[in-house]
Amino acid sequence: MSSISIRRALLSDKHAVTHEISKAWGDMDYFSDLYDEFISGPGCMGHVAVDGTDVVGITCGIVADGGQMVCTRGSKVKDSHQGRGIYMSILDAMNREIKQTTDVTWESVSVVKATAERINKSYTQRKSFREIMRLYDSRTQR
Repeated sequence: MSSISIRRALLSDKHAVTHEISKAWGDMDYFSDLYDEFISGPGCMGHVAVDGTDVVGITCGIVADGGQMVCTRGSKVKDSHQGRGIYMSILDAMNREIKQTTDVTWESVSVVKATAERINKSYTQRKSFREIMRLYDSRTQR
């Protein structure tokens, strides 16, 4: 991952995020409608991974509850760059920035089932988290 850099997302990254990275949730992609809010709304921030000049990943979060909780609102990594630790690197960069200004007690991360299964054990162990998880299937509303 040596050629990948992480930086704050810009409004000018919107096209790359919404058109050049595959959809975040299968056939749906909320980034087109929510991108501006995700990176510039109150308490919100977004970080992107850049390979050369290409945006290849994004994670957006919001600090809530008076700075006690951070919630990851949206993330995706370009198919060609998945499996290289990019998501975790973006998330780490966002969390480092948040820790400079507040003392977060809780963290919420919402991901599709396949991603949860892939990152769950190592992520919760690395962060010393206790897992509290509810699976939701949008097709069955359960």
